[in-house]
This record gives sequence, C-alpha cells and structure tokens, in this order.
Amino acid sequence: MADEFRAEAVQQLVRVASDGAYAARLPGSDEARGLTASVLRWRRYLDFLLASAYRSRLAKLEPRLRAILQVGVYELVLGGTPAHAAVNESVDLAKSLVRPGAGRLVNGVLRTIERSMDQLPEPEGALEERLAIRWSHPTWMVRRWLQQFGEASTRMLLAFNNRVPVYTVRAHPVRLEVSALAERLEALGVRPMPSRWHSEYLQVQRTGPVVRSELLTEGKAAIQDVAAGLVVNVLSPVAGERVLDMCAAPGGKATRIAHVQGDGGDIVAVDLNSRRVRLVRRAAQQQGLNSIDVRAGDVTELAAGFDPFDAVLLDAPCSGTGVLSKRADLRWNRHESDLAELIALQDRLLDTAARAVKPGGRIVYSTCSLERDENEERVDAFVSRHPEFEVRDVAGRVPEPMRTAAGDYAAQPHLHNTDGAFAALIVRAQTG
Repeated sequence: MADEFRAEAVQQLVRVASDGAYAARLPGSDEARGLTASVLRWRRYLDFLLASAYRSRLAKLEPRLRAILQVGVYELVLGGTPAHAAVNESVDLAKSLVRPGAGRLVNGVLRTIERSMDQLPEPEGALEERLAIRWSHPTWMVRRWLQQFGEASTRMLLAFNNRVPVYTVRAHPVRLEVSALAERLEALGVRPMPSRWHSEYLQVQRTGPVVRSELLTEGKAAIQDVAAGLVVNVLSPVAGERVLDMCAAPGGKATRIAHVQGDGGDIVAVDLNSRRVRLVRRAAQQQGLNSIDVRAGDVTELAAGFDPFDAVLLDAPCSGTGVLSKRADLRWNRHESDLAELIALQDRLLDTAARAVKPGGRIVYSTCSLERDENEERVDAFVSRHPEFEVRDVAGRVPEPMRTAAGDYAAQPHLHNTDGAFAALIVRAQTG
C-alpha cells in the first residue's frame, strides 16, 4: 500500500487541477503539502517527460491518474526517491485510487522513463521555450525575464523558484526577544538561522510547527518574509504619525508599522476583501496592538473621507512574480494578459494615495512583482502625472545590496534568497 502522504498529495493535485483550489489552503500533512507544492512547481517539465513516454495524449488521462503519474515522475527524476520505490508506490496508488488495471499503465510509463534516466529528452525550440519547459514556468514569464535580466540571471531565478522555499519569522519586539524566539523555534525542531538582512527575523526551512505552536496565537511572532518587512523600513514610520495602509491584508506590514511606532501612531488599515480584513484585525489583536483601525472597503472611495496622512503605504495588487517559490500554483494562474488590468489598478491606487497624503508627506509604493512595468514604470508614470511629487533615494533605509542604481528598494530572489519585493519612496512637496 502506498504511503498515505502520497495519496493525500494526489487528492490535492486533483483539486488544484479540477476545482481551481489554492494549494496553500488545502488541508493535509506537512509531507503531503510539500510533495504537492514540488509537483506543482515542476508540473510543466513533468508533463513534458510524461509525454515522451506515454503513447496517447496526456489531456485524455483522468485527473487522478495524471496526478499519480506526475508524483511518480517527480519522485523518480527530481525527488531523490529510489527508482524501485518511486515506481512501486505509484503503481500501488493507481491500483488503490483508480482501479487495479491502472497500475499496469503507470508501471509501463515510469519504467520507460527510468530506462532513459541517463539521457532524458531535452526541450527543443527557441531559448525561452526550452528554458520554460525545462524549468517549468510559463513561456511568457521567461521571455520577459530574458529581456530584463539576461540569460544567466534568468537561469538563476528559474532554479530558485523551483527550490523548497525558505521562510522567515519575525519576533514581536516587546513580547519576545529574538534570542528567546530562536530557543522556541529550536524546541519546535525548525533550526532557525539569523537573517542576514534584518536582526528581527529568523530564517526557517518549514513553518508547519510554527503555525501549530502558540507563538502566533500568543502574538509573540509572525511569519513574514524579510523582504516584505523591509518595505516598512522604506516607509520609516515614527511615533505619532498617521499612516494609511491601503491594501493591508493579511496585516503583516500594518502590524510591523505599529511595532516600529511603539504602538504610538494612528494607522488606518484598509482592504477590499472583507474576509481578509478579519486577518488584519486578528493579527492586531493577537499582537496586542491598539493603534490599528481596520476598515473593509474600496480605498479609492473611502480615502475621500479621511483626514490627510503623514505617510501612505501602497502595497499594490500585482502579478506576484517575486513569490513563485512559495506560491507553487501561482505561475499557472497568472497570464500576461493580466498585466494590463493590474497596471491600470496600480495607477488608480497611486492617484488615490496622492490625494490621501499631506504636503511634505510620503508614499511608499511596493509590490511583490519583478516586472518593470509594475514597478519602476508605474512610479515614473505617477510622478509625470503629479509633478508635486518626487522620488527619493532609499539609501540608509534598506541593506545596500538591495538598493538599486536608481535608488529604489529591490529584493531579488535569486540574489538575496528572499521573496521578490520592490519599493519606491515618493515624497510630496511642502506648500507655502
């Protein structure tokens, strides 16, 4: 009988493929969720290998059988599982989850791939297509990255996105010192390492034990990538300031702003999604923060009723191409055609931020995208529309390796071993 976690992973893959479920929200053991994420990251390459060994069209396979084959090929080729175990476990899965006769098909396909392990087939065609198949990404992403970063950096980025991700945990600055957090994490068996980018953050390989512990519910720690936390460094809020967080859910940046202010500011945290607004409110309550006023609604409408703010954080909705290592299915749910709508929304939100900030105040525009047209080009377009604003250098606010030649903040996954993040500091001129 196949190990139970493999059966869990197959069921999760079927839900993602057939129902459009989000992999990160599916229940299951840590081992099953890890296998599901790995197969999703490598799905395009796995299907390429399957197509070389299966005599009919993959699209004709029933979803559960295709998922079993994907798991089997992943374990055989990429997962480090001994060949006999990868094949036998997949055959058992097919017999138990599909029908007894399906085991013969799975055995035949996997044995064909096993025999060619010393010389697996390679994708053909243009460079962007070859890289996209071999490193299991949409071709449109690879084409854009080749144009923006060049071949060597694109290869590094593709490889990074397919690794098991690294996470960071942030200590509550009052409730738990970083050293004490490290001891708690050690006791949970997750082997914390200091982040090279910020002293409040510890790097861990897995978050399941952290989520199941009391660290989060007691408000002593939060799971947040250090690249996202450094966006708040760009904002540099101080006690007494009024801050608007325009797209606040799930609340990681709003709570860190409150921590930096010593819970002594006035933060209005807005999000359009009423369900996700509850996450912001819960995070603030768990961490004992009283300075965050959480609102649900369209910030482009609500902002007209607010008094002007000293600082505005716009962490804008974006393509998310900087977080593909952690969101395994996101690469398959994004299309190049999505960018036009996202860019229009980003411009609209920036114009709202301009109306919300007082003279002499500042806006931080940030995304978790790697795309220039969602980042630098949006900032350039904004200051062209609003000459009363200028972009300031982030020197001294973020680690120098993450400061771009233009003076913006950019964390790049393949260079910094973090999520991708971008932020620009935009200041409104004083009047009078």
